[in-house]
Amino acid sequence: MLYQSREIELDKGIFMVSIDLELAWGFNYELLKSSSIAEKYLRIIKERSRKNVKKLLELSEEFQIPFTWGIVGHLFLSSCTCGENGLAHPDMPRPALDVNKDWYSNDPCSNFFDEPLWYGIDIVKQILECKVEHEIACHSFSHIDFSKCSRKVTLAEIIECKKVMKDYGIKTKSFIFPKNRIGHLDILKQEGFKAFRYKIVSSYSVLPVNWFQEMIFPAVGEFVVRDNLLGVPSSLLFQSSHNLDALRREIVARRGINRAINEKKIFHMTMHDYLESDYLLNAFSKTLSYAVNMKNKGKLDIMTMYGCYERFYA
Repeated sequence: MLYQSREIELDKGIFMVSIDLELAWGFNYELLKSSSIAEKYLRIIKERSRKNVKKLLELSEEFQIPFTWGIVGHLFLSSCTCGENGLAHPDMPRPALDVNKDWYSNDPCSNFFDEPLWYGIDIVKQILECKVEHEIACHSFSHIDFSKCSRKVTLAEIIECKKVMKDYGIKTKSFIFPKNRIGHLDILKQEGFKAFRYKIVSSYSVLPVNWFQEMIFPAVGEFVVRDNLLGVPSSLLFQSSHNLDALRREIVARRGINRAINEKKIFHMTMHDYLESDYLLNAFSKTLSYAVNMKNKGKLDIMTMYGCYERFYA
C-alpha cells in the first residue's frame, strides 16, 4: 500500500501509546480454526486482562498520560442473545472464511457475569471513569480482518461499533485495524473517521542479530495521508511471552524515545490487554517515567492519535 507523505515539521519528538482491547474476540478466528495458541491465550486473557487494564489505568493516572484505546465494539455489550435462527447477531453480515463455521459461533449469546471473556462493559466503564481522559478508537465490532472482508461487512462492523459506543457518549474519530491489516480506508472516511494507525515496515525478524539491530535502531515514523485520513505510525509492539524479553523491550522503548527526540519523529508503542507478565508492566512503567521526564525537559510531546489529527492536520 502506497502512502502520500505528509509534510509536517515537528518541533520535537512525539511519544504515544495505543492499547488494543479485545479480550477473546482478538482470537476469535484462531478459535474457529481450533488453534492451540488461541486456547493458550484465552487462559492468559482470563487470568490477566482485567488486572492489566486496572494497572494500566493506574499508571496513566500516576504519570498523567492519556492512551488511545482501540476497543472491540462487542465489549460494550453487557449481554446479547441469539436470533430465532439460533445465530448470534443474525443481522450482521458474515465474512467469507476458510473454515466451515459461522463467524459468531463462539459468541456465547450470554452476559458479562457468565461469560466475561466475550463482554467487557466493566472495563469500558473503568476507562471512561479514569481521572485521565483517554481516547477511544474504534477497533471494529467483532475483530474481523478488514483486508480480507467485503465492503458490506466492513461498513456493518463500523456502523455497529459506532452505535454501541454512542450509547456511552463516545463519538470516535480514530480507527485501529484488527491485526493491523488495513482495508477499505474510503469507508472510514465516509463514516467520519480522521485518523488511523499503520505499522511501520521493518526488516527486523526474530533472529538475535536483528533483535540487536532493533535495540540500536528502534523504529520511528512520520505521519502519512491516505484518502484524506491521517495515518499515525506504530513503532514497537510491547508484548512478549518471555519474561526476560521485558528488559529488552524497555531498552528499545527508551532508545526509541531518544531517537524520536533527536530526529523529531514519532515513537508509538502498542500493546494488548493480555500483557503476558508483570515484568512487562514494570518495564512499561519505567518507560512512561522516562517519557514524562523528557516531556518535562521540553524535549518530547505525549499525544493520542486523534490528538495528532487535531493539532497537525485539522
